[in-house]
Amino acid sequence: MKITRWLVLAYLITHDLSIYANAFLGFQGEGNTLPVLSFSHWATISNDYIPNGYESISGFEIASTNAHFIYQNDSLPKTIDDTVLIPFEYKQSSLNYRSTFRLIDSVIKILHSDDSITFSIDGYAYFEEANEEICYWLSMNRALAVKNYVLGQGIDSLRMLAFRGNGKQRSIQRKLNKQEVQYHYTAEITLNYPVPPPAMAIQDIDGDGISDIEDSCRSEYGESVRNGCPDKNAIIVPFELQQSSLVSSTYHVLDSVIVLLRNDPRLTIAIQGFAYKTEGIKTVCNLLSKERAEIARRYLISRQVIASRIASLKNLNNLRQINAGRNPWEISRNARSEIILIRQ
Repeated sequence: MKITRWLVLAYLITHDLSIYANAFLGFQGEGNTLPVLSFSHWATISNDYIPNGYESISGFEIASTNAHFIYQNDSLPKTIDDTVLIPFEYKQSSLNYRSTFRLIDSVIKILHSDDSITFSIDGYAYFEEANEEICYWLSMNRALAVKNYVLGQGIDSLRMLAFRGNGKQRSIQRKLNKQEVQYHYTAEITLNYPVPPPAMAIQDIDGDGISDIEDSCRSEYGESVRNGCPDKNAIIVPFELQQSSLVSSTYHVLDSVIVLLRNDPRLTIAIQGFAYKTEGIKTVCNLLSKERAEIARRYLISRQVIASRIASLKNLNNLRQINAGRNPWEISRNARSEIILIRQ
């Protein structure tokens, strides 16, 4: 039985090596390498030939799993792994199709671009292809086909962490990601990207997203256009959350603006309406901010403020806030309109 197994292996290896040699010579010309693919998404490869069993798949789409973290052991470096499927034809373990070479070439291009990326190769067979023993050697030879081609393109063999034939066993990656099975006869290349170092935490006391080093007003929430400082000219007109009706505090602020306008004829104003992001979806926030600006304008006009003294009326939705929204009081402060005094 062992002699038979070794004879089968020897035949498969010599059979495939002759095919690789021909394929290598036939596909080294220009234009046979695809640009780098993003393997966290679907990659569509132009189809030069669709092998038997794949006729119903348009565009010859090659699937990959979404990137996910693998924490193998605390003593080992952490990586982000991405798995690329390499389809084969039924009961075959040779790389015969131009589209397959283009797919593997795009993986090789990624490996050449960064020496820190490692990889592993797994071969699989389908239970209908043969008995358990033949399926094992078929899966091993599919992995071997991919390995020989990758290493033949100048990739250091030390970067290959694993090389396995899995027989009829279903892909672990597809199990983990509950991925729909579209190809039964495959090998898989798993790329292991080093996890980038964590972003340096910035000191930001006021929570406005501007580091204290660059923030001219470290203790006040501001905007980058003002070097982290708030707009000191804006008068905050408060509203209740998810409401645009006047309340006692709203009346108080608007009445104080009316006094300023009466005492200084040179003043004009601009009114802006705002909502906070947690008050509702974008459409709701847009309606609230629009109504808050409009009701402030109407109240001022109802109190004998000439309409020409209102220079502009803007609806800014939920695009700008006046604090980090870290507690209920701060959140309620963002439900507002603002009146900007303009001295001519």
